[in-house]
Amino acid sequence: MVNSDTKLSLRSKSIYFLGFIPDVVMSNLITSLALMIYKVELGVPAALIGLAIALPRLWEAFTDPIIGSLSDRFRSRWGRRRPFLAVGAVAAGLLCMALWAPVSGLAGLGNIVAWVSSWFGLAYSPSTEMSTNALFWWFLIASVLYLTAYAAYNVPYQALGLEMASSDRDRSSLAGFRAAANNFSWIVILPFLPLLVTNGQLGDSPVESVEVLGVLLGLLIIILGLTAAVSSREPPPIATTTTTSHHQGPGLIAGIKVALSDRAFLMVTGIMCFSLIGFVLAMTLPYFVNLAIVFPGGTLEAKNNATTMSFWSSIIGNVLAMGFCPLISPLAERFGRKRMLLIGLGILMCSFLATPILFSHHWPWLQLIYKIVDTPAIAIVWVLTMPMLAEVCDRDSLLHGVSRQGVFTAMFNWGNKAAMALVAVLSGLVIDWSGFDGKLAFQTPETISYLRWMFVVGPLPFLAAAMWFTIRFPLNAQTIQTLRQSSTPTP
Repeated sequence: MVNSDTKLSLRSKSIYFLGFIPDVVMSNLITSLALMIYKVELGVPAALIGLAIALPRLWEAFTDPIIGSLSDRFRSRWGRRRPFLAVGAVAAGLLCMALWAPVSGLAGLGNIVAWVSSWFGLAYSPSTEMSTNALFWWFLIASVLYLTAYAAYNVPYQALGLEMASSDRDRSSLAGFRAAANNFSWIVILPFLPLLVTNGQLGDSPVESVEVLGVLLGLLIIILGLTAAVSSREPPPIATTTTTSHHQGPGLIAGIKVALSDRAFLMVTGIMCFSLIGFVLAMTLPYFVNLAIVFPGGTLEAKNNATTMSFWSSIIGNVLAMGFCPLISPLAERFGRKRMLLIGLGILMCSFLATPILFSHHWPWLQLIYKIVDTPAIAIVWVLTMPMLAEVCDRDSLLHGVSRQGVFTAMFNWGNKAAMALVAVLSGLVIDWSGFDGKLAFQTPETISYLRWMFVVGPLPFLAAAMWFTIRFPLNAQTIQTLRQSSTPTP
């Protein structure tokens, strides 16, 4: 932990901003392109693709805490976290190239098998046809390796963010830079990936284009990831006079037990998870609400209008959120962090309550107000939960004499991934229960009513739970400062 009087420089925050861009790209790349390439272009069944996407997420439940614990305990001349960033960025960049080159990759693998077989006098001729099973296994194995490399970058990088700043102001400011990097990626990079695959600028077909795109994205991940690894400021582990007990040592199992028994940690995780469920559940509904209510008719033009509205809603919302992020920290300092969090969650609730008015067939563009309001509001949650998690790690370090930011970060991320998995299931159930039928030109009144009211009330219980955890959260900068002073030995 850095000295509490040390102010985090703009350079350090800017480096953290740059390093978080490849993090956002890596985490969203598969969901952005998998169905388009492996289903539409290569003919792999959607169920197999869904399985190949879900299985690596289960794998991450094991790898994230292990990587977090390893980075907590690792010691080198380059620090604890930075070597993981370098290895993770290079490995993820190379595996990104392989992930989106299944045809060339399988052809090359067949040639290697044929060459090895010839050494043993065996006859083997690689097939020119790419079977569904071969493509599925390529995607699955590449995804597992790619997401493992991503975890080697992501978990230590977020743990590093918890360690870089010690004051509440710097932590909120750094979280604002991280949220701005997320918005920047969703403005400048991620929305254009499908377009680059299909517009013919990178290749004669989407399969050829995505191979080139995979190389470009891999290089982006490597360059920005190595920049973060080389340039980031990594403070030494916190030093205290507290004796570490055998049961509270820095090991993985002990760390997980401590995290799961820490009431404050469970609360900040609950704030983030329930906010995510409510927000993302609502995010899945506008496209269907647009098709059922705003742009009915089932025509190609109606679908294009709904897609266009989604695109501009995302761009405008993220631009505004990016501009708003630098204001969150000073506002939280002035009005109080809890109050700002409650205001953000309250604004989200109000935006959902207003959707019956904002999603109108007569005034389609009115719905942009919804996105203008809710995206900056969720940015408040993203920004202010980071210093709360940092305070949890501070208290643990001061009480137990060990640094477990990696384990806490991994468990926090795992909670978020579990929330995203749950909301994926809930979203599918909500759409199925609504009776929405894409083949109908006009949806039934019952379907329209269900979608309308689910958009209003569906997210509210989850956001209310996030509010409750916010109110009950027991830590703040003052309690940590008091604990730090009590743990400092008297000269």
